[in-house]
Amino acid sequence: MKLNLQTPLKRTDSMNTALSDRRSEASIASPESIIQNTTFVDITDDYCWMERARWLTAEAYTALANPARELGVEEVFETVSNDFYEQRGRARTIAALTTDPETDVTEITGLVRVVIGERSERGEDTYPIDAMNFVEPLQGWPHEQNGLPEYQIAELGRFLIIEKCRTPEMRRAGVPAWLTRRLYDTAVTVMRSRGGRMLYAIMPPYMTRLIHQAGIRIQEIESRLRTEDPLAARVFDEFSLYWHRSSPKLYEWPDAAAPL
Repeated sequence: MKLNLQTPLKRTDSMNTALSDRRSEASIASPESIIQNTTFVDITDDYCWMERARWLTAEAYTALANPARELGVEEVFETVSNDFYEQRGRARTIAALTTDPETDVTEITGLVRVVIGERSERGEDTYPIDAMNFVEPLQGWPHEQNGLPEYQIAELGRFLIIEKCRTPEMRRAGVPAWLTRRLYDTAVTVMRSRGGRMLYAIMPPYMTRLIHQAGIRIQEIESRLRTEDPLAARVFDEFSLYWHRSSPKLYEWPDAAAPL
């Protein structure tokens, strides 16, 4: 499933206890503490951090599920974990890791994932990036118009910032925007290192406002939901609070491409 959240979903697409216990001990004292004690790391190859990231993502997705479907967080976690792009080694997860200087406990305060496209094999029924499962640009995909191959495109998704970093005090201090900017910059570095030259994302209005606050340029691509596709339609229904109520749209990031 695909969703970009601020903790408000790929086809959607545990050390759980240990990490949750450590998280409960952590306390972020101030905005200054976050900025001074946060690093931005590609955690894709770290089993423990990835498990924690999946639980955070599942919790966020569950909050956006159709209430009539009664999806539980464990069910959503299984979906998040059985992800095609991760299984193919094409997804990298970037985490903001914040350490409490008093307790030396580290927790995830923000996440984003970048999916790298790849050349489609003849007969495959999968798309280079997840966005293609759910939306269709009215004037065609920009990378096709620019002559870029599918293995040079990428997509940002699964963005979230934990609740304690989105309080009024944190917002006034610019912490969500700071985390967003640093997560984006790190993800773009990863994308460029893997040959990506055009970056897409599907985002709702509350996310794009934060992107603008972070000083990042985005450009909307006029598009429509692929409601005729049975799998997409199922996801739209299961996570209707996101797809229908939040009205996400397709964007590209003009400044993400590596300089030629």
